[in-house]
Amino acid sequence: MTDISGADEIIEFYLEPEPRLQHRWIIIRKSDGVKMGTSGFHCWNTSNSTVDVGYDLKEQFWGNGYMQEAIKEIVGFAKDKMKIEVIGASIYIENKRSVKLAESLGFTRSGYSTELFRGKEYQHYRYCLSFNK
Repeated sequence: MTDISGADEIIEFYLEPEPRLQHRWIIIRKSDGVKMGTSGFHCWNTSNSTVDVGYDLKEQFWGNGYMQEAIKEIVGFAKDKMKIEVIGASIYIENKRSVKLAESLGFTRSGYSTELFRGKEYQHYRYCLSFNK
């Protein structure tokens, strides 16, 4: 974000009334209640049981396993509660930590994409995690 209007735009998106095809949760450190980041789903396709995952973490909390713990939980939620068969992830190619996280959780690279964000193009890897039914 470069200004508060960008944050407001994202908040409004996630405050849409149910039923909605995206969910976002705040990641809070158990020991002291500090808000560290967010994680959640978007682009939920209920007809083919797919969803994309997204996450972000304040830099001061990187490298401590917090996001791995959070993603494990929401992957389980997607599989067990949402009956998702495939979770996708679009990861900026220069975000090596995120690539490592996705691969450590069993996501496999499935291709590339170009994402447009506020008028600028960014190259991303596409990852997916499939559940055997």
